Amino acid sequence: VAGIAWPQNASGWTALTEAERISGAEAMLAAGKGGKTKVLIGVQSPDWAMVQPLARHADQNGADGILCIPPDIADEGELLAYYKRVGALTSRPLVIQAVGNVSVDLLVKMYETIPTARYVKDEAGEPLDDVEELVRRTNGGMGIWSGRGVGTMITEMERGFTGHCPYVSLADIYAEAYDLWHAGQKREAYLRFGAIQAANT
Repeated sequence: VAGIAWPQNASGWTALTEAERISGAEAMLAAGKGGKTKVLIGVQSPDWAMVQPLARHADQNGADGILCIPPDIADEGELLAYYKRVGALTSRPLVIQAVGNVSVDLLVKMYETIPTARYVKDEAGEPLDDVEELVRRTNGGMGIWSGRGVGTMITEMERGFTGHCPYVSLADIYAEAYDLWHAGQKREAYLRFGAIQAANT
């Protein structure tokens, strides 16, 4: 899965304009057209007036889904309401990027009440501790992806993560490890992932 997000002011990056983000989305969609790669478009913004056109553009231009990092909202009821609004902008799958204090309870509520919310990139709390409960409570219906550089990929696969969002520099080797693991070649998967760990030291 390829995706495009947005630079956040809070992290010191320069925020892009709506036109720049749409241009970037179009470049990603064009690059993925006709291939096997699924393309997700990041629609998050602290300004709701930007979220709407980004989601609609993604929908109208063939994105395979949208991804949204939560805004700075502490109240879980308000955050659920926000994601309901995002999910209503398109019938395409919504990937929730869980960060901060997004709980398993909240993710389950999103899964149960937002028809398009079928995936989560889980970086909130302790994802390795939460994944089995999330799988159980959604009856395996929510695709759960790891983040944080995927430094524990083998354990993530053992515990039930269905996808991974690694750093891009060695993405092909991560993909090889993933394919080997799911083909039942677990020793070979360990070795491929070990090559990544060695390269990162």
